[in-house]
Amino acid sequence: MAGMKPPFVVSYDSSIPDREDQDTSCPPSCPRHSSVFAERHNAFTPAECRALAERLLDSALTETNRLSSAFEGSAGFQAVFRRDGLDEFCASLPMLIPFFEVAATPAGDAFFINALIVRDGVEVKPHLDCSLDPFLPSHTAPEMVSVLYVQVPEDLRGGTLQLYGDGEVSEITPSVGLLVQFRGDTAHAISDVRTSSERISVILEEFQLGESLLGSVPKFSLYPDRSHSTLRGAYEKVREFISSLTPEEQEQLRILAGDQELSAKLNSSE
Repeated sequence: MAGMKPPFVVSYDSSIPDREDQDTSCPPSCPRHSSVFAERHNAFTPAECRALAERLLDSALTETNRLSSAFEGSAGFQAVFRRDGLDEFCASLPMLIPFFEVAATPAGDAFFINALIVRDGVEVKPHLDCSLDPFLPSHTAPEMVSVLYVQVPEDLRGGTLQLYGDGEVSEITPSVGLLVQFRGDTAHAISDVRTSSERISVILEEFQLGESLLGSVPKFSLYPDRSHSTLRGAYEKVREFISSLTPEEQEQLRILAGDQELSAKLNSSE
């Protein structure tokens, strides 16, 4: 994705009530506000999207998602960062820089970016994007959410973006290069995906926290980080080794693991 593209910013209806007055429990059957969204088709070319999709699928960071239960069965990776952590973001995830340049606004001071891979038989249940809540003292919705579709299989059935507002569901059909932006306090979901490939999108949650809250958010943090991936690899190797043992050998291993004197000798040996 060479070259900087012009930013794309959704316009909000001033008649929509302030989010402090809204119910954040996200029941799709009874939303209390109008969802406002905007679309830009062909925000990125098919070639640019194809290159990004390949990078995401091949990334060592991509694994089964550890997000909320709403994302069960999906894959990807995430990053949290502040505006003063942009250099680290760019160095760690250079393939996502063009998307950030288009989606983010100058007012944003904290961000959560999510590479989302959804395969056959997976749906993302209705939810609110509030991914910085683990770092903050109370529930905080982003100001805006941006979604770029980088891979949409030709045989895709379902997989629509559903936005809940005013007792109705606005349904957006993904297409390669489509950029969608909507209010951060809008409940949304992805309908059941049926495909022989993967539906891939990149999501940016933009926050305006202010100085009082900004210090609680990491300057830059990647999930999963490389140490986590290394630890997971070591765990898989150990599990594979234990599975190869006979029941008698596994029992002996358990006895050895509980032998504190042997453990002390092993730890003190070079």
